[in-house]
Amino acid sequence: MTLKNQIVRIHRWFGLIMCLFFVAWFLSGFVMMYVDFPQYSKKERLAHQSPLLLDSLELPPSALSKLLSQDSSWKHIRIDMLLNRPVLRLENQQGERYAFYAGNGKPVGQLSAGTALAVAKEFMSFSSSPLLLEKIEELDQWIPRKAFLIHMPIYRVRMDDPAETVIYISSKTGEILQVHTFSQRVMAWCGPIIHWIYPRELILRRALWRVVVILFSSLGIVASIAGIAAGLIRVKKKSGVYTSPYRHRWFRWHHYTGFIFGLFTFTWVFSGLLTMSPFGWSPEADITDQENRRLQQGNLVVKSFTKAPGGLFNAQTFSPVEIELKRFQGRSYYIAADGSGKTRMAIADTAVRGLPFRSFPQELVLRGIRSVHPLGSPAEISMLDQEDHYYYSKHKDKPLPVLRVKYADEDQTWYYADLSTGEIVLKNNASSRLSRWLYHGLHSLDFFNFQQSRPAWDIFVILLLSGGTLVSLTGLILALKYYFKIKRL
Repeated sequence: MTLKNQIVRIHRWFGLIMCLFFVAWFLSGFVMMYVDFPQYSKKERLAHQSPLLLDSLELPPSALSKLLSQDSSWKHIRIDMLLNRPVLRLENQQGERYAFYAGNGKPVGQLSAGTALAVAKEFMSFSSSPLLLEKIEELDQWIPRKAFLIHMPIYRVRMDDPAETVIYISSKTGEILQVHTFSQRVMAWCGPIIHWIYPRELILRRALWRVVVILFSSLGIVASIAGIAAGLIRVKKKSGVYTSPYRHRWFRWHHYTGFIFGLFTFTWVFSGLLTMSPFGWSPEADITDQENRRLQQGNLVVKSFTKAPGGLFNAQTFSPVEIELKRFQGRSYYIAADGSGKTRMAIADTAVRGLPFRSFPQELVLRGIRSVHPLGSPAEISMLDQEDHYYYSKHKDKPLPVLRVKYADEDQTWYYADLSTGEIVLKNNASSRLSRWLYHGLHSLDFFNFQQSRPAWDIFVILLLSGGTLVSLTGLILALKYYFKIKRL
């Protein structure tokens, strides 16, 4: 058998295996342009939180320190409302969550079913009532990550509103963990669940899911490369015009569409494979725990917050719904956020006077970045008032302004710091920037923020997805014809 015939045969058999997956991937890709997997984001959490009762926050968190079983180092601490009472919520380095009433330090304890129903009704602004309450002990399709296990059992509340909203509430802390509606569930099944091969039975077995995605992506790559090669091999030149030799209409259409859209099909499957880090190449370079401690210059502990937070913010001029306890460059701060996500900060140490302020000075934030990256001096420092090619979001809702600091070290490390919180919101290097182009560039056609150019991006991506769908559908039809032909023999 000649090499040309081997390539054609490889494409034929790998295409038979993968044609249905390609059809599903491309059709779900149309949905993925506009729909994400349901998740309860921080933005939604702030929008639904009740304003903090500042008058009831007269007790400094340091007074509660003795009531905690340990207060050596916390990952996150915040104060928000649980129904009509402010609650201190803590997360340790192992991801375990704790909740205490901020007024007296008593543990919130196991949430009762009645309290869970009240939380659900408050979330819906008392416009609808619970239809069904379930106490679940296992992860389901909409809370598939192991991070939810620490909240078990979880209350799942179905509401009687027209949107058929379902709310998940932690029995340990009273936090809302997930919210989704009927339309979101339908669109998730049409988009992300199919696209990511994300059914519950598979996604709960993460190791197996990863193998499945890598396997089928790899098979898709082989089928695509062989298809491109086979298309070039089969093309004929007649009277100076390149044409397909096939007379059968489905073969002919598959040849033409594959010839035009085959390269896109390959780059799309290849970039999807890269998300699984199949070769051990994981270029993500988020700030590490050790680097975060350098940024904090000490552990985040409750006992260092000696000022009562209630008297620091004026509800008439700024009404916070949440106060986060932060440590930055050796000092403790309260970072208050209102329902729209706007923030104010105040020093939490009684030894230091100071009025609430909007952002940290650039010099202090730069000093924080230098403590994280002590070797060498920055090659470039700039303040960004708008997103760039690496610090960006689909909905253009990243915190701004941010300080961008570039180093000319071996890894070409860049840092982005939010002046309103002091946090390093993004750290990347040459490898992670390359990954950004290989994945988001090739997979979402997001080159040089092209995704923000609407509707040009929509038209172009829909055109390519339509072409990929035609390649896949014609291949599926040929596969079915071949299958029934064999079955008759």
